Amino acid sequence: MKFFQLEYMMAVCKHGSISKAADELLVSRPAVSRTVKDLEQEFGVELFRRTTSGVALTEAGLAFYDKCLKIEKLVGELKSEMETIKEFNAAEKDQWLNVGLSFTARCCIMPFLSDFSLRFPHVHLKMQDIEVSYLDQKELDPELDLVISLSREECMEGTEYINVEESGFVFCCHKSHPLAGQKSVSVMDIKDEPLINLSGLESRNNQTVRLYAKCGLKPNFVHETKQVTTVKQMIKGNLCSSVQPLQSMENDPEIATVTIEEAEKMYLRIMWSTDMRHRKAFYDFTDFAREYYGRK
Repeated sequence: MKFFQLEYMMAVCKHGSISKAADELLVSRPAVSRTVKDLEQEFGVELFRRTTSGVALTEAGLAFYDKCLKIEKLVGELKSEMETIKEFNAAEKDQWLNVGLSFTARCCIMPFLSDFSLRFPHVHLKMQDIEVSYLDQKELDPELDLVISLSREECMEGTEYINVEESGFVFCCHKSHPLAGQKSVSVMDIKDEPLINLSGLESRNNQTVRLYAKCGLKPNFVHETKQVTTVKQMIKGNLCSSVQPLQSMENDPEIATVTIEEAEKMYLRIMWSTDMRHRKAFYDFTDFAREYYGRK
């Protein structure tokens, strides 16, 4: 027995007529007659008596019809329950937000993310470390709803953003360094400084090399590492200095950050593609970010 046979049976019971059942089902009359005959043969009982005005249920037919009504009710409940689960899953998915965090963002964005989670506990932030610089990228990662990263003053095409903080590459040295008290330095002032280079993160496109190249110079790299902690330890040990984004070093009392005159102005930004369709969680996040950073 197949489900469509029950549907045909219900239509015949409803109308007391095979032809009217066929009209409702938009199938041929022989198709309905054959289905009724197949059911009678399968169960070995007569379900209908043929009358001059149509058909009437037999005792077996009444029992069959009674069970059909229960099946129809169960099917309705099943559809309703599946629709509820579907809506719940859609709503649950709507609360997920994929956020890409650059090295600089990870150094200073956590208080904001913590406050956001307190305000919107139902939104689940799936955070992913970004190990490429968006300073020279042409487009954002389509797998991410939002990216929090350094950006040049003119943001990439097809992107909207919220400014978190003004930023830029600065000279980072121990607080006892002779240049630590300077308001600013030029590349020429630090041309011979032994530097540690952070590779694989914001500096993958080697922004330090580009900065020095503006003055026809090359940085004096004495060490290279992928570990931010190693950079900080070597600076705090007064072993060498570094050129890093401002927010990555500014909150350490043992490290002085000095503006580099030739360094271009940059911004730490929350960025997203204008081509993407966004979920409700996205608007919760961006609205909160505008409110949060608008107070600063």
